[in-house]
Amino acid sequence: MRYHVHLTFKNRGGSVEHYYHFVLGYLVPLLNSLGEIGEVAAARRVYLRSCVLFDPLLMEIELPNLRILPRRLHKWLGSFLRILPESLSFRCFKMRGFDTPSAYDPHVFRNVSKILREKLQEKIDHAADEIGRPEAGMAPRVLLIDRAAPHTHYLARRKGRTPSAGSGRRSIANVDALEEALRLPGLNLRVETLEGKSLAFQIALFQSADIIVAQHGAALCNMLWSRPSTAIVEILPRGADITRPLNHFSELAGCLRLAYRSVAQDGRHGAVDVTQVTEAIHQLLQMMPTRGGAVL
Repeated sequence: MRYHVHLTFKNRGGSVEHYYHFVLGYLVPLLNSLGEIGEVAAARRVYLRSCVLFDPLLMEIELPNLRILPRRLHKWLGSFLRILPESLSFRCFKMRGFDTPSAYDPHVFRNVSKILREKLQEKIDHAADEIGRPEAGMAPRVLLIDRAAPHTHYLARRKGRTPSAGSGRRSIANVDALEEALRLPGLNLRVETLEGKSLAFQIALFQSADIIVAQHGAALCNMLWSRPSTAIVEILPRGADITRPLNHFSELAGCLRLAYRSVAQDGRHGAVDVTQVTEAIHQLLQMMPTRGGAVL
């Protein structure tokens, strides 16, 4: 008998309306459940809560039989179903998210990455053509992630929601100087903001990079889609305004076995030592394999 399925995700310490928690606390457990729980894969309908700005990313994957409900309606439906007998063709599942370092699971991440590549292959290929594919002899590709202004969705102060994102949450005061320093003859630099970009584009972008440079933030969870030879340089804010350890992405890089370096930044909106960033990049380049005489 095929059932309707109501899925709830127990994300860990943050709203799934922010990209990090959406990817690791919602998307990853959802896609992993398709292989782990047969009733979800074969469901007549799967009812999920809305992640607002990220609903288009979910719809991009074109999973069959999904129904995205407003958050409160989804919660009400779950409460209603719990008092009904199972004979009414509904099943309720609660999935734990992977959006904290203690929950990172390389097996799950590899499985989900494979599923996404299969489902989005045509769109990823199209995005890769737009970005430009690597060629033999090409200089190493360095991807610098910048931050755009926060979407208005994050500006309203509501219970349970961080009131800022993008450059409103963190920024690099001398990002222009950093960009200039990385525009060297031996490096192939690309600067991107990810706000509003499709999931396929972000996957293709991170697949294309040899070294990813980014300030601590949700964009770095896209290292899930990177090649095994990719290296990460994380710009880590430090100072009195930092109240919790910022180990999410050093741990994620370790889980994925990606080479990793960090460079300190003075607070959430301070400057970064450009020389330290370029030195970290050169250290990582020396560790990389070569392709046709150029570093991969």
